[in-house]
Amino acid sequence: MLAYKAEWYGKQLSKLDRWFPSFKTCSGCDHVLGKGELTLAMRQWQCPT
Repeated sequence: MLAYKAEWYGKQLSKLDRWFPSFKTCSGCDHVLGKGELTLAMRQWQCPT
């Protein structure tokens, strides 16, 4: 269903692994935070690099 909608609107669909740490990955430089660096209470973080 999603592939159909993406094709309909001319968009690209990216399939990621279920356990891919997207919330721990910086969108600018792809730096991944280590274990214990991101708590459940944190909603925003600044990239250390």
